[in-house]
Amino acid sequence: MEDMAGLMQAMVMAAQGAQTAAETAAEAVRATSSSGGNAPIIRDETRYIDKPEKFNPKDTEQEQAQWDEWRHGFVNYVCAQDAAFVQELDTIDSDRANDYDMHSIIAETANRCRMMYFMFSSFVRGRPLRLFRVHERTRNGYAAWRDLLQDIEHRERGRGLALLVGLVSEEN
Repeated sequence: MEDMAGLMQAMVMAAQGAQTAAETAAEAVRATSSSGGNAPIIRDETRYIDKPEKFNPKDTEQEQAQWDEWRHGFVNYVCAQDAAFVQELDTIDSDRANDYDMHSIIAETANRCRMMYFMFSSFVRGRPLRLFRVHERTRNGYAAWRDLLQDIEHRERGRGLALLVGLVSEEN
């Protein structure tokens, strides 16, 4: 009989907890609606985003083989931290000639630029980190990212060209 009473009490407490959670969710929806839909319902969206694995290639062949997949995961993680990264990283990808001088960008962009440096430095080791650390004094993550993209993708194009030349020469 005591077991049944304990079970009933646990069920009542669970139902009360569910009701409280539902009321909290409804309040969050009302707050979002009253603010024009701009306030986030979930404040910690990044808890659902996996952190990228450490990128630590042992040699350039491994670097080339792992780069695209690692880059995708890293960029997703970075963009989840702040939506403004999306546009800024797209700009870096399409405009590699820009020097991304820390003194010529607005404060919010400069903060994201430094954050990019800190995040990248946390997830990369070996040669890619050495390339990135050229910008250590200024912590210019955008210039460092641009330099890394140019270096790795230049190597990929060279490797692709070498493979193509090899295939053509085999046919002859």
